[in-house]
Amino acid sequence: MDDEHLTTLYSSILELLQKGVPWAAAQIEETVRQGRPVARQVRRGKAGSQTVTIAVRAPKLREDQFAATEDLTPRERVVLALDAVERLLVEPTAINGAMVETMTRVKVQEVLFAEPSAEGLAPSHGAGLRIAPNEPLGKLLEQVRREVADGG
Repeated sequence: MDDEHLTTLYSSILELLQKGVPWAAAQIEETVRQGRPVARQVRRGKAGSQTVTIAVRAPKLREDQFAATEDLTPRERVVLALDAVERLLVEPTAINGAMVETMTRVKVQEVLFAEPSAEGLAPSHGAGLRIAPNEPLGKLLEQVRREVADGG
């Protein structure tokens, strides 16, 4: 995928997230705004001063170096957005699956929620332990990740 397609994909994902989970979209936008931290170094030579990017952690900067940020590439933005989608949609299902498996193993068939009342706790309603796994979504996300990574 070229940068134009990646930018369009990122915008589409962000637009969908803004409609459904605006707080997640805001976090992604903030991360993109912050950029990627890098260190820069000023090199002085016969031709004058030149600033170059180097890979040094901030605490180890010398006096001719300074911390800066770079914009994320379109590919990095898409990967960031896909990570958020995965954490929002796929991981909760995996966590639920593990919980259901554990609860089934210890023979729990239903979870009851209770509401406080004047007489103590009164059972409110039961919740079943079955939530449909979201495996197709996970596979689709993985396919999109491969296409983004391969540039396809």
